[in-house]
Amino acid sequence: MGIQPFLAILISLFGLCVGTYFLFSKMEYASWVIVSICILITSKTSESKRVSHLITIFNLKEFRKIRLLENLTIAFPFLIILIVYVEYTPIPLLLLASFLLSFYKAKKTTSFIIPTPFSKRPFEFTSGFRKQLITFIGIYALFGISIAVSNFNLGIFCLIAIYLTCFSFYSEPEDKLFVWIFNQSPKKFIFDKVKTSLRYSFLMTLPLIVSLLIICPHQYLVISTFSALGLLSIVTMVIAKYSSFPFKMNVPKGIIFSLGVCLPPLLLAIIPYFYSQARTNLKEIL
Repeated sequence: MGIQPFLAILISLFGLCVGTYFLFSKMEYASWVIVSICILITSKTSESKRVSHLITIFNLKEFRKIRLLENLTIAFPFLIILIVYVEYTPIPLLLLASFLLSFYKAKKTTSFIIPTPFSKRPFEFTSGFRKQLITFIGIYALFGISIAVSNFNLGIFCLIAIYLTCFSFYSEPEDKLFVWIFNQSPKKFIFDKVKTSLRYSFLMTLPLIVSLLIICPHQYLVISTFSALGLLSIVTMVIAKYSSFPFKMNVPKGIIFSLGVCLPPLLLAIIPYFYSQARTNLKEIL
């Protein structure tokens, strides 16, 4: 992303501290959410190509040490958080998962095609859903817990998590060819992309929204507000992607997008700004 590594670490730790404070102040089972997040991040280090690359460089003994050190380094901040908040029960699971995942290697390919609730046309959602399947399973499982214990705040957290996961579908630009093949004007192309993103992100969150409305009908205003902000942020993300196309969204634009998500009124100015740049970029390709 072009961020100096030391600065990225500081930003990540700050975000972790703020997010942790929010979790423990709003959720009864925050410690288990923390462990789940840690396991999810740690599992990303077991990607097939990455593990194979390390094996070709180091002997088996060194490789095992490196993998274990990587996972324990990731787990260390989460371990400190659990200790600070006096949540000792999940610690053995955290350490055991970090140890076991150091031996795990994700499968490179599979003959089984994961079905999705989307058509083939919106490739972002089809491929993104398959890549983040475990994440979605974890979020829906966590949402099931929130319903079982009647924890409205945890349910809203899961709703936000779905939208954040959908953001990741648009983090990487596609090849120019996948834009060039559309015989459309830039305006029509962007409109179709936005329409598709709204339709399918709403489909992903619909079970959560309906469940929350049934369980807590008096909180309809809160549910509607977070849903609307999530959909509006998705629209901004799609347009922001093509404002930098064919390149990946740079750090300054990422900061502008983040400010808009944190301060929604700013989106009224940010969306037209990104849209103008997106139309200019797409004119050269479409």
